[in-house]
Amino acid sequence: MKKLWLVILLIPALLVIGCSNESKESTTSKESSAQAENSEKEGKETKEKDNSAPLVDENNPLDERAMLEEAMNRQRDVLKLSFITDDYRSSRVNVGYYPLDDEFSYAASYMYPHLISSIFFEGGTTNLTSDNGHIDTSNGEKLDHNSLDALYGANESTSGGDTYYITGEDKNGASYIVTAEDSNQGYTNEMMKLMGKSMKTEEEGAYDPFYHMFSLDIDKLKFPKINKKRSDIYAAGIGVEEGSIGSHIGITYLTGDRDQISYSIQDKESLWVNDDLYEEVGEEKTPGGYSVIEYSDNGEDDRYFYWSDGEYYYELVVTASNDKTIATEDIYTIIDSAMSDDRAFATKTVFDAINEKPAFTENEKELNKLIEKLEDKN
Repeated sequence: MKKLWLVILLIPALLVIGCSNESKESTTSKESSAQAENSEKEGKETKEKDNSAPLVDENNPLDERAMLEEAMNRQRDVLKLSFITDDYRSSRVNVGYYPLDDEFSYAASYMYPHLISSIFFEGGTTNLTSDNGHIDTSNGEKLDHNSLDALYGANESTSGGDTYYITGEDKNGASYIVTAEDSNQGYTNEMMKLMGKSMKTEEEGAYDPFYHMFSLDIDKLKFPKINKKRSDIYAAGIGVEEGSIGSHIGITYLTGDRDQISYSIQDKESLWVNDDLYEEVGEEKTPGGYSVIEYSDNGEDDRYFYWSDGEYYYELVVTASNDKTIATEDIYTIIDSAMSDDRAFATKTVFDAINEKPAFTENEKELNKLIEKLEDKN
Protein backbone atom coordinates (compact mmCIF):
# COMPACT_ATOMS: atom_id res chain seq x y z
CA MET A 1 0.00 0.00 0.00
CA LYS A 2 2.97 2.27 -0.17
CA LYS A 3 2.56 5.17 -2.52
CA LEU A 4 3.88 8.36 -3.93
CA TRP A 5 2.97 11.48 -2.17
CA LEU A 6 0.98 13.99 -3.59
CA VAL A 7 0.24 17.76 -3.78
CA ILE A 8 -2.99 17.76 -2.62
CA LEU A 9 -3.90 15.35 -0.59
CA LEU A 10 -7.11 15.95 -0.62
CA ILE A 11 -8.57 15.34 -3.28
CA PRO A 12 -6.65 17.50 -3.03
CA ALA A 13 -3.97 13.51 0.38
CA LEU A 14 -5.70 15.25 -2.28
CA LEU A 15 -2.27 13.90 1.77
CA VAL A 16 0.50 13.05 0.50
CA ILE A 17 2.41 13.75 0.42
CA GLY A 18 6.38 14.88 -3.48
CA CYS A 19 7.50 17.52 -5.20
CA SER A 20 9.14 16.67 -8.44
CA ASN A 21 6.98 16.34 -11.55
CA GLU A 22 6.92 12.59 -10.95
CA SER A 23 5.84 12.94 -7.37
CA LYS A 24 3.40 15.81 -7.60
CA GLU A 25 0.47 13.53 -7.03
CA SER A 26 -2.29 14.80 -4.86
CA THR A 27 -3.24 12.89 -1.57
CA THR A 28 -6.06 12.36 -4.15
CA SER A 29 -3.87 10.63 -6.64
CA LYS A 30 -2.31 8.73 -3.87
CA GLU A 31 -5.66 7.89 -2.55
CA SER A 32 -7.41 7.15 -5.78
CA SER A 33 -4.89 4.41 -6.45
CA ALA A 34 -5.45 2.99 -2.98
CA GLN A 35 -8.38 0.96 -4.23
CA ALA A 36 -6.27 -0.96 -6.71
CA GLU A 37 -3.43 -1.53 -4.27
CA ASN A 38 -5.82 -2.52 -1.53
CA SER A 39 -5.95 -6.01 -3.02
CA GLU A 40 -2.49 -6.70 -1.56
CA LYS A 41 -3.67 -6.28 2.00
CA GLU A 42 -7.39 -6.47 1.79
CA GLY A 43 -7.47 -9.84 3.55
CA LYS A 44 -5.18 -8.62 6.29
CA GLU A 45 -6.77 -5.28 7.10
CA THR A 46 -10.36 -5.48 5.91
CA LYS A 47 -11.17 -9.15 6.39
CA GLU A 48 -12.74 -8.54 9.77
CA LYS A 49 -14.88 -5.63 8.55
CA ASP A 50 -18.62 -6.17 8.40
CA ASN A 51 -19.75 -5.19 4.91
CA SER A 52 -23.38 -5.35 6.04
CA ALA A 53 -22.87 -2.83 8.85
CA PRO A 54 -24.15 0.73 8.32
CA LEU A 55 -21.61 3.22 6.96
CA VAL A 56 -22.35 5.66 9.78
CA ASP A 57 -22.37 4.89 13.49
CA GLU A 58 -22.71 7.87 15.82
CA ASN A 59 -21.49 5.79 18.77
CA ASN A 60 -18.58 3.92 17.17
CA PRO A 61 -16.93 6.23 14.61
CA LEU A 62 -13.38 6.25 13.30
CA ASP A 63 -11.11 8.92 14.79
CA GLU A 64 -9.80 11.09 11.95
CA ARG A 65 -8.40 13.69 14.33
CA ALA A 66 -6.10 11.16 15.98
CA MET A 67 -4.70 10.23 12.55
CA LEU A 68 -4.10 13.89 11.67
CA GLU A 69 -2.40 14.46 15.01
CA GLU A 70 -0.14 11.50 14.30
CA ALA A 71 0.72 12.97 10.90
CA MET A 72 1.70 16.26 12.51
CA ASN A 73 3.73 14.53 15.22
CA ARG A 74 5.65 12.41 12.68
CA GLN A 75 6.56 15.38 10.49
CA ARG A 76 8.15 17.26 13.40
CA ASP A 77 11.01 14.73 13.37
CA VAL A 78 11.73 15.16 9.65
CA LEU A 79 15.12 16.72 8.87
CA LYS A 80 13.88 19.86 7.13
CA LEU A 81 15.66 22.49 5.06
CA SER A 82 16.40 25.10 7.70
CA PHE A 83 17.42 27.94 5.35
CA ILE A 84 13.82 28.43 4.17
CA THR A 85 12.09 31.71 5.06
CA ASP A 86 8.69 33.25 4.33
CA ASP A 87 10.32 35.04 1.38
CA TYR A 88 10.16 31.84 -0.68
CA ARG A 89 7.06 32.01 -2.88
CA SER A 90 4.73 29.42 -4.41
CA SER A 91 5.45 27.28 -1.38
CA ARG A 92 3.50 24.13 -0.77
CA VAL A 93 3.73 21.65 2.08
CA ASN A 94 1.88 18.34 2.36
CA VAL A 95 1.91 15.86 5.21
CA GLY A 96 0.44 12.36 5.05
CA TYR A 97 -0.02 9.50 7.49
CA TYR A 98 -1.03 5.98 6.36
CA PRO A 99 -2.15 4.04 9.44
CA LEU A 100 -2.64 0.65 7.75
CA ASP A 101 1.07 0.66 6.90
CA ASP A 102 2.14 2.93 9.78
CA GLU A 103 4.00 5.15 7.32
CA PHE A 104 4.19 8.87 6.72
CA SER A 105 5.28 11.36 4.10
CA TYR A 106 6.30 15.02 4.11
CA ALA A 107 6.80 17.01 0.95
CA ALA A 108 7.37 20.64 0.09
CA SER A 109 8.40 22.89 -2.76
CA TYR A 110 9.94 26.31 -2.47
CA MET A 111 10.64 29.00 -5.05
CA TYR A 112 12.72 32.06 -4.34
CA PRO A 113 11.39 35.37 -5.74
CA HIS A 114 12.15 35.88 -9.45
CA LEU A 115 13.63 32.39 -9.89
CA ILE A 116 11.69 30.14 -12.26
CA SER A 117 12.69 26.80 -10.76
CA SER A 118 11.74 25.29 -7.43
CA ILE A 119 13.55 23.36 -4.75
CA PHE A 120 11.67 20.12 -4.10
CA PHE A 121 11.89 18.32 -0.76
CA GLU A 122 10.53 14.93 0.29
CA GLY A 123 11.01 12.96 3.47
CA GLY A 124 9.31 9.98 5.06
CA THR A 125 8.90 6.23 5.04
CA THR A 126 6.70 5.69 1.98
CA ASN A 127 8.20 4.40 -1.26
CA LEU A 128 8.03 7.94 -2.53
CA THR A 129 11.32 8.47 -0.82
CA SER A 130 12.66 4.96 -0.31
CA ASP A 131 12.58 4.08 -4.02
CA ASN A 132 15.33 6.29 -5.39
CA GLY A 133 16.13 4.23 -8.46
CA HIS A 134 15.52 7.17 -10.77
CA ILE A 135 18.48 9.05 -9.25
CA ASP A 136 21.93 8.09 -10.49
CA THR A 137 24.18 8.51 -7.47
CA SER A 138 27.26 6.94 -9.03
CA ASN A 139 29.05 10.30 -9.03
CA GLY A 140 27.60 11.42 -5.71
CA GLU A 141 29.66 12.84 -2.89
CA LYS A 142 29.23 11.90 0.76
CA LEU A 143 27.35 14.50 2.79
CA ASP A 144 28.90 15.46 6.12
CA HIS A 145 25.90 15.25 8.46
CA ASN A 146 25.56 13.78 11.95
CA SER A 147 22.01 12.47 11.51
CA LEU A 148 21.80 11.77 7.78
CA ASP A 149 23.56 9.16 5.68
CA ALA A 150 23.32 10.84 2.29
CA LEU A 151 24.92 11.63 -1.05
CA TYR A 152 24.68 14.81 -3.10
CA GLY A 153 25.51 15.49 -6.71
CA ALA A 154 24.10 16.21 -10.17
CA ASN A 155 22.29 14.31 -12.92
CA GLU A 156 21.89 15.46 -16.49
CA SER A 157 18.35 16.70 -17.07
CA THR A 158 16.17 16.89 -20.17
CA SER A 159 16.39 20.69 -20.09
CA GLY A 160 20.05 20.54 -21.01
CA GLY A 161 21.40 21.49 -17.60
CA ASP A 162 21.95 19.39 -14.51
CA THR A 163 19.45 18.49 -11.82
CA TYR A 164 21.08 18.65 -8.41
CA TYR A 165 20.07 16.22 -5.68
CA ILE A 166 20.51 15.07 -2.12
CA THR A 167 19.31 11.57 -1.30
CA GLY A 168 19.74 9.49 1.84
CA GLU A 169 18.32 8.10 5.04
CA ASP A 170 18.29 9.32 8.62
CA LYS A 171 18.88 7.41 11.84
CA ASN A 172 15.16 6.67 12.22
CA GLY A 173 14.85 5.03 8.80
CA ALA A 174 13.16 7.94 7.04
CA SER A 175 14.34 8.53 3.46
CA TYR A 176 14.91 11.88 1.76
CA ILE A 177 15.10 13.40 -1.70
CA VAL A 178 15.98 17.03 -2.33
CA THR A 179 16.23 18.30 -5.91
CA ALA A 180 17.00 21.68 -7.44
CA GLU A 181 16.74 22.40 -11.14
CA ASP A 182 18.97 23.21 -12.71
CA SER A 183 22.53 24.36 -13.48
CA ASN A 184 21.02 26.79 -15.99
CA GLN A 185 19.62 28.58 -12.95
CA GLY A 186 23.02 28.59 -11.32
CA TYR A 187 22.72 25.82 -8.73
CA THR A 188 25.97 24.02 -7.90
CA ASN A 189 27.25 21.05 -5.92
CA GLU A 190 28.48 23.44 -3.26
CA MET A 191 24.97 24.80 -2.78
CA MET A 192 23.55 21.28 -2.45
CA LYS A 193 26.16 20.49 0.17
CA LEU A 194 25.10 23.55 2.15
CA MET A 195 21.43 22.58 1.76
CA GLY A 196 22.18 19.11 3.08
CA LYS A 197 24.12 20.45 6.05
CA SER A 198 21.18 22.72 6.87
CA MET A 199 18.77 19.81 7.34
CA LYS A 200 17.53 19.54 10.92
CA THR A 201 14.38 18.78 12.89
CA GLU A 202 12.08 21.44 14.27
CA GLU A 203 13.37 20.60 17.75
CA GLU A 204 16.86 21.38 16.48
CA GLY A 205 15.72 24.74 15.14
CA ALA A 206 14.23 24.22 11.66
CA TYR A 207 11.62 26.79 10.68
CA ASP A 208 8.62 25.54 8.66
CA PRO A 209 6.39 28.03 6.77
CA PHE A 210 3.57 25.49 6.98
CA TYR A 211 2.36 26.71 10.35
CA HIS A 212 1.91 30.30 9.18
CA MET A 213 0.39 29.23 5.85
CA PHE A 214 -2.17 26.82 7.34
CA SER A 215 -5.38 28.78 7.77
CA LEU A 216 -8.05 26.24 8.76
CA ASP A 217 -9.43 26.68 12.27
CA ILE A 218 -9.11 23.19 13.69
CA ASP A 219 -11.95 23.86 16.13
CA LYS A 220 -14.31 24.31 13.18
CA LEU A 221 -13.40 21.18 11.21
CA LYS A 222 -16.06 18.52 10.81
CA PHE A 223 -15.66 14.83 9.98
CA PRO A 224 -18.21 12.10 9.24
CA LYS A 225 -19.06 9.40 11.77
CA ILE A 226 -17.83 6.52 9.60
CA ASN A 227 -18.46 3.17 11.29
CA LYS A 228 -15.34 1.38 12.63
CA LYS A 229 -16.98 -1.97 11.93
CA ARG A 230 -17.38 -1.14 8.24
CA SER A 231 -14.31 0.93 7.27
CA ASP A 232 -10.64 1.72 7.82
CA ILE A 233 -8.79 4.99 7.43
CA TYR A 234 -6.26 4.51 4.65
CA ALA A 235 -4.76 8.02 4.56
CA ALA A 236 -4.91 11.23 6.55
CA GLY A 237 -3.39 14.30 4.94
CA ILE A 238 -2.83 17.98 5.60
CA GLY A 239 -1.65 20.48 3.02
CA VAL A 240 -1.08 24.14 2.27
CA GLU A 241 -0.32 25.86 -1.00
CA GLU A 242 -0.17 29.50 -1.97
CA GLY A 243 -2.61 30.58 -4.63
CA SER A 244 -5.75 28.78 -5.74
CA ILE A 245 -5.46 25.71 -3.50
CA GLY A 246 -5.15 27.19 -0.03
CA SER A 247 -5.28 25.00 3.08
CA HIS A 248 -6.84 21.56 3.00
CA ILE A 249 -7.29 18.37 4.99
CA GLY A 250 -8.21 15.01 3.51
CA ILE A 251 -9.17 11.56 4.74
CA THR A 252 -9.45 8.44 2.58
CA TYR A 253 -11.53 5.54 3.88
CA LEU A 254 -11.47 1.97 2.65
CA THR A 255 -14.91 0.47 3.11
CA GLY A 256 -16.03 -2.99 2.16
CA ASP A 257 -13.91 -5.09 -0.16
CA ARG A 258 -13.43 -2.60 -2.98
CA ASP A 259 -15.05 0.70 -2.10
CA GLN A 260 -13.33 3.93 -1.24
CA ILE A 261 -14.48 7.29 0.13
CA SER A 262 -12.29 10.39 -0.05
CA TYR A 263 -13.33 13.31 2.12
CA SER A 264 -11.73 16.73 2.18
CA ILE A 265 -12.08 20.15 3.76
CA GLN A 266 -10.59 23.32 2.31
CA ASP A 267 -10.82 27.05 2.69
CA LYS A 268 -11.17 27.79 -1.03
CA GLU A 269 -13.63 26.66 -3.67
CA SER A 270 -12.84 23.33 -5.29
CA LEU A 271 -10.82 23.50 -8.49
CA TRP A 272 -13.00 20.92 -10.21
CA VAL A 273 -16.24 22.84 -9.69
CA ASN A 274 -15.46 24.96 -12.75
CA ASP A 275 -13.40 22.35 -14.57
CA ASP A 276 -14.68 21.24 -17.99
CA LEU A 277 -13.78 17.66 -17.14
CA TYR A 278 -16.54 17.58 -14.54
CA GLU A 279 -20.24 17.84 -15.29
CA GLU A 280 -22.85 18.88 -12.78
CA VAL A 281 -25.37 16.08 -12.24
CA GLY A 282 -27.73 17.96 -9.98
CA GLU A 283 -28.29 19.62 -6.62
CA GLU A 284 -30.24 18.07 -3.76
CA LYS A 285 -30.78 18.70 -0.07
CA THR A 286 -29.76 16.17 2.54
CA PRO A 287 -32.28 15.25 5.28
CA GLY A 288 -30.29 17.63 7.49
CA GLY A 289 -30.95 20.50 5.11
CA TYR A 290 -27.54 20.90 3.41
CA SER A 291 -27.49 21.68 -0.30
CA VAL A 292 -25.17 19.21 -2.04
CA ILE A 293 -24.11 19.38 -5.69
CA GLU A 294 -23.17 16.12 -7.39
CA TYR A 295 -20.66 16.01 -10.26
CA SER A 296 -19.46 13.32 -12.63
CA ASP A 297 -16.11 13.16 -14.40
CA ASN A 298 -17.02 12.29 -17.97
CA GLY A 299 -17.26 8.54 -18.22
CA GLU A 300 -15.67 7.48 -14.95
CA ASP A 301 -17.74 5.77 -12.28
CA ASP A 302 -16.60 7.97 -9.40
CA ARG A 303 -19.21 10.27 -7.88
CA TYR A 304 -18.28 13.74 -6.61
CA PHE A 305 -20.25 15.63 -3.97
CA TYR A 306 -19.63 19.23 -3.00
CA TRP A 307 -21.13 21.49 -0.31
CA SER A 308 -20.30 24.19 2.23
CA ASP A 309 -21.23 24.83 5.84
CA GLY A 310 -20.77 28.57 5.36
CA GLU A 311 -17.25 28.39 6.81
CA TYR A 312 -15.37 25.89 4.65
CA TYR A 313 -15.84 23.87 1.46
CA TYR A 314 -16.31 20.12 1.66
CA GLU A 315 -15.80 17.43 -0.95
CA LEU A 316 -16.65 13.75 -0.93
CA VAL A 317 -15.61 11.37 -3.70
CA VAL A 318 -17.08 7.88 -3.79
CA THR A 319 -15.46 5.02 -5.68
CA ALA A 320 -17.80 2.04 -5.41
CA SER A 321 -17.90 -1.34 -7.11
CA ASN A 322 -21.56 -0.72 -7.99
CA ASP A 323 -24.37 1.72 -7.21
CA LYS A 324 -25.84 -0.58 -4.60
CA THR A 325 -22.89 -0.76 -2.21
CA ILE A 326 -22.94 2.97 -1.42
CA ALA A 327 -26.28 4.47 -2.35
CA THR A 328 -27.07 8.19 -2.57
CA GLU A 329 -29.00 8.07 0.68
CA ASP A 330 -25.91 6.57 2.36
CA ILE A 331 -23.82 9.45 1.04
CA TYR A 332 -26.28 12.02 2.39
CA THR A 333 -26.23 10.26 5.76
CA ILE A 334 -22.43 10.52 5.76
CA ILE A 335 -22.63 14.24 4.95
CA ASP A 336 -25.21 14.97 7.65
CA SER A 337 -23.16 13.04 10.21
CA ALA A 338 -20.19 15.27 9.39
CA MET A 339 -22.13 18.50 9.59
CA SER A 340 -23.36 17.58 13.09
CA ASP A 341 -19.86 16.61 14.26
CA ASP A 342 -18.93 18.29 17.54
CA ARG A 343 -15.85 16.25 18.44
CA ALA A 344 -12.53 18.01 19.05
CA PHE A 345 -8.81 17.41 18.63
CA ALA A 346 -7.19 15.95 21.74
CA THR A 347 -3.83 17.70 21.20
CA LYS A 348 -4.28 21.00 19.41
CA THR A 349 -0.68 22.04 19.99
CA VAL A 350 0.51 19.75 17.16
CA PHE A 351 -0.67 22.52 14.81
CA ASP A 352 1.46 25.14 16.59
CA ALA A 353 4.94 26.07 15.39
CA ILE A 354 7.90 25.18 17.57
CA ASN A 355 9.95 27.92 15.90
CA GLU A 356 8.15 31.15 15.02
CA LYS A 357 10.97 32.44 12.83
CA PRO A 358 14.17 31.16 11.20
CA ALA A 359 17.40 31.05 13.19
CA PHE A 360 20.36 30.73 10.83
CA THR A 361 23.80 29.29 11.40
CA GLU A 362 26.72 30.51 9.28
CA ASN A 363 25.95 27.62 6.92
CA GLU A 364 22.40 28.86 6.21
CA LYS A 365 23.55 32.48 5.92
CA GLU A 366 26.14 31.51 3.32
CA LEU A 367 23.59 29.45 1.35
CA ASN A 368 21.00 32.23 1.27
CA LYS A 369 23.63 34.67 0.01
CA LEU A 370 24.35 32.30 -2.87
CA ILE A 371 20.63 31.96 -3.64
CA GLU A 372 20.23 35.75 -3.61
CA LYS A 373 23.01 35.94 -6.21
CA LEU A 374 21.04 33.50 -8.37
CA GLU A 375 18.14 35.94 -8.19
CA ASP A 376 20.40 38.77 -9.37
CA LYS A 377 21.49 36.75 -12.40
CA ASN A 378 17.98 35.86 -13.61
